[in-house]
Amino acid sequence: ITSVQVAAEKLIEITFIDVTEQYVKNQALSEIAFKDELTGLYNHRSFYQKLQEEVQQARQEGGVLTLLFVDLDNFKQCNDTFGHQVGDQLLRNVGQLVRDHIRQDRDSGFRYGGDEFAVLLPDAKANVAERIANQVREGFESIEQFGTSMSIGVAELKEGMDGDALVKAADGALYAAKSAGKNTVCISQ
Repeated sequence: ITSVQVAAEKLIEITFIDVTEQYVKNQALSEIAFKDELTGLYNHRSFYQKLQEEVQQARQEGGVLTLLFVDLDNFKQCNDTFGHQVGDQLLRNVGQLVRDHIRQDRDSGFRYGGDEFAVLLPDAKANVAERIANQVREGFESIEQFGTSMSIGVAELKEGMDGDALVKAADGALYAAKSAGKNTVCISQ
């Protein structure tokens, strides 16, 4: 805003700058930086940032936090047999199933890498997380037609655990699910 005195008249000039376009561009760049383009879930980089935030919040509020680790069984064989387009579609399907079965305003789904996914479930105990995991697994089973299945490990944040320990527990439960014959859900003890 500028003010100019001309003779006996006072003129005021107001300049507006529309930043809508820049805001939209910044939002798009943020999406690219934190989301996986193929699945629409958050990416690996976002996972560790969100994990630390959720662990800290659970500690401060005395809340609960559960982590799911999801892995597609026989995914490499599927890709090798049917091609990467089929594999990509399977990954998109998993992304959609995760989004369909989590609370949009509270939970977070991530493509952890390759055919591995992670889901953070704040305020959800292991038994609730197991139910969600089975819903996702059964949903995948109902649409899968290329010889793949889904193994899921579930771990609940325990006293004295940090984010790394929670990841290790969920990964251990995932390994147990795979060792138990795949296409199953196991809870960390």
